[in-house]
Amino acid sequence: MKVSLGGQSFKTRLRWLPLDRGANEAG
Repeated sequence: MKVSLGGQSFKTRLRWLPLDRGANEAG
């Protein structure tokens, strides 16, 4: 996951957090 600067990118990161957790569980 790329780390981007900016409030908008931060919001997107928070939005994708649940999907990232699911991907980690899937392995």
